[in-house]
Amino acid sequence: MLNKQKLKERGLDEARRFLFRFIYVWAFCALFALHKTFVLRGSIGDGQGLAIINAFILAKIIFIAETFHVAEHFARRPPIYAVLYKSAVFTIILISFRVAEDVLHGMWHGKPIARSILELAGGGVQTIACEGILIFIVLLPFFAYIEISRAIGSEELHSLLFRIRTRAGTIQPRVQHQESQKRPA
Repeated sequence: MLNKQKLKERGLDEARRFLFRFIYVWAFCALFALHKTFVLRGSIGDGQGLAIINAFILAKIIFIAETFHVAEHFARRPPIYAVLYKSAVFTIILISFRVAEDVLHGMWHGKPIARSILELAGGGVQTIACEGILIFIVLLPFFAYIEISRAIGSEELHSLLFRIRTRAGTIQPRVQHQESQKRPA
C-alpha cells in the first residue's frame, strides 16, 4: 500500500513537472507562431495548432533530457552557471529539432533535403540563428526558476511567488542583544 501511494505521488509530481514545461514551451511556441503570422501577414489562427503540437514534443524532449541529467555539469557551482549552460544546451537541442522538423516538412512536400536545409524556416540560416537567440533568452527565466526551486525548495519558491504578503517587508526585526539595549546613564 505504501509503495502504491509513493508511486501515485511520484506520478502526480512528474505530471506537474511536465505540465509546467508544456505550458511554458507552448507560450513561446504560440508567440513565435503569432509573430510569424504578423510578419508573413497570415490569419491569426495560422500556426497555433502546430504550436500546441510543437510545445508537446519540445516539452517532452526537455522532460526526457532532464530525466537523463543532460546539462547537469554545474550542479556544484553558483546557479547562474547552470542557468546559462542549460539554456545554451537546450537551445541547441530545440533548434536541432526545429531544423529536423523543417527538413521533414520539406521532404513531405517532395523537396530534396539540401533545398529544405537552404530554406530553413522560410529565411535560411539567419532565421534559425535569430530563433536560437530568442529561444536562449526565453529559456533563461525557465531554468532560473528551476534552479532557484532546487536551491530553496519548490514549496518555498511557490510560496514566495504566489502567496499574498500581509505587509511590506516580511523580514522580522532583528533581536538586539541585551548589552546593546542598555543605554548609557
